[in-house]
Amino acid sequence: MTNKFYYIWKFKNYQLISIFILGSIFLFSCSGGNKIISDRQVNSLKDSAFSNYRNSNFESAYGYYNLLLKTKSETRNDIFYAAQTAAFSGHYKRSVELIDLMLKKYKNQDAGKLVQLIIDSNWNYYSSLKKEKKFKKVNDLLETQKADTSFLDLSRLVNNLFIKDQNARKQYQKDPSSENEFLLQKSDSINHILVDSILNQYGFLSYKKIGYKANSALAILYQHLDEKSFMDNFYLIQKAHKEEAILSPDYALILDRYLVRSDKKQEYGTQCYYDSLKKSFLFKPIRDLKNIEKRRWEMGLDSLTTYARNNKILIEEEK
Repeated sequence: MTNKFYYIWKFKNYQLISIFILGSIFLFSCSGGNKIISDRQVNSLKDSAFSNYRNSNFESAYGYYNLLLKTKSETRNDIFYAAQTAAFSGHYKRSVELIDLMLKKYKNQDAGKLVQLIIDSNWNYYSSLKKEKKFKKVNDLLETQKADTSFLDLSRLVNNLFIKDQNARKQYQKDPSSENEFLLQKSDSINHILVDSILNQYGFLSYKKIGYKANSALAILYQHLDEKSFMDNFYLIQKAHKEEAILSPDYALILDRYLVRSDKKQEYGTQCYYDSLKKSFLFKPIRDLKNIEKRRWEMGLDSLTTYARNNKILIEEEK
């Protein structure tokens, strides 16, 4: 429950239908290029897009970001996230179109991030575009920016480990049989050996080397290490955070887990437990609850209220 990837939206088809309905309404509202939808509606779209993005529902997030672009109220970051979610959900051509759009609107302000996105998602696909004149700006970007592809194999390894990790957990949640428990423990044991080896050899690998997707996957795999390895290697996470080598939301999750395991109050409200008497999930103790929204915002997390609602966690008043 404490892991952001544990929560797979059970009604994904319903969510996609909702995006379609919202899209129809917004397209009607924006017909003729007029921005007549309210700022509240735009913010609602942004919240839905980013919430799905943070929960790795990339297909849904891509749908919301696409709608956002049609409102003509998008920011530079919105276009980047749209390109990223397009790539992560397999819409590579659309991703290239959005990267091209960013280059036309903002020139090379985000060149490094865009090259990293290309490496992160499907390097072979982007490399095959060199003959297409339509994407000259994208090709020029790849020519002028030094793309470090030396960690591609390691990036693929981490992503594959993450997929196997999540499959084992989903299967166990669906059917907590002794057989599936054994398969989960086996998956954790293999991942522990490989992740421990990566940490010992490279430290916590920056997204600048292995990409955003693998970097975030490594953060989740780190949380599944046994308690001793988790606690002993935490200094590497602190170092990565100081060097901006780990995404802030991922650092928040790991820090909270470290604090809880150290019998301290968590900072960002990402850890919870099930109370059998109240028959509800509750947050483990949070430091300075009245100011938590500011701390979560600074780390790129959605509000505690939204997080609690989405994951059915009861918020208790600070004692």
